[in-house]
Amino acid sequence: MNDTCSAPDCGNLRPQHQFVCVNCVHLLKQDLDAATWLLTDLDTTISRQDAIVPPGARGRSAETALPFKWAASEALWVLGNVVTTWARLIVESSGYRPADDHTALGAVRFLRAHADVLCLRDDAGDAIAELEAAVKDALRAVDHPTDVRIYLGKCGDITGQRGCPGRVYALPAKEHGQCERCGEQHLTRERRALMLRAMANQHLTAQEISTMLAAVGVQVSVDQIQNGGRKRRFTAVGKDPHGKRSYRVGDVLREFLGPDWLAA
Repeated sequence: MNDTCSAPDCGNLRPQHQFVCVNCVHLLKQDLDAATWLLTDLDTTISRQDAIVPPGARGRSAETALPFKWAASEALWVLGNVVTTWARLIVESSGYRPADDHTALGAVRFLRAHADVLCLRDDAGDAIAELEAAVKDALRAVDHPTDVRIYLGKCGDITGQRGCPGRVYALPAKEHGQCERCGEQHLTRERRALMLRAMANQHLTAQEISTMLAAVGVQVSVDQIQNGGRKRRFTAVGKDPHGKRSYRVGDVLREFLGPDWLAA
C-alpha cells in the first residue's frame, strides 16, 4: 500500500484514512479560503473599468459596462469551473445535499465545509493541484488584470483533465487559437462552443454571466441580461447571497445567441 500523499510533487506520508498528507489538507483549506474572497475580488477587478456600451444598450453606468479585462475574466472562469466541478463530484459520490446557492461562491463554501470529505477521495491530490493552480492564476489576474486575448480552455480538453494542460488563447476576430505550451492550433468557434457547453447549467448573476462570456469573446452586457429577465424572455432561478438574481447560463445563451448557440 502506498502511504505517500497523492498531491503532485508532495511525497509526504499521509494518514491511513485519507489520500493526502496533513500539510496538504491545511493548504487545501487555505486555498478554499482564498478562493472565497478571490471570486468576489475578480468580479470587482473586472468591473473597475471605463464603460463600453454595446449597440442597442443605453446609458453608461457600471452595470451596463462590458468586461474587457480578459485575464481576470479567464481566472474567474477557471476558478469557478474548478470549485463547481469538485463540489458536484462530492455530491454525486457521497450523497451530501448540494449547496442551495448554485454559484461558484456557493460551491467553494460547500467545499470548505466538506474539505475533509474531499480528502477521503483517491483523486484528492488532483483537486488540491487544480485548486492551487486556479488560485495562483486568480491572484496574478487581480494584480495584472489587462489582457486582450480570448481564453479557449486547456489544450487537451477545456478543463485540463486529459491531454496537454497548456492554455489556448486566440486574438479577437482570429479563426484559430494556439496552445501557449505545445503550439497546437484550435478552431476558435469549436473551442468557444465547448466552453459555452461547460457553462450552460451554471446559475450565475447577470454580471457573472457577462464576465464569463466576455472571457470567450461573446459580448452580452449586464443591462441586456437584466432586461431579458425583466421581460420574461428567460426566468431567474434564484438569488445570490447579495440578493442579486441568478439565471441559468444556457437560457441566456439561447436568448442572445439563438437556438444553435452550441454549434461549432
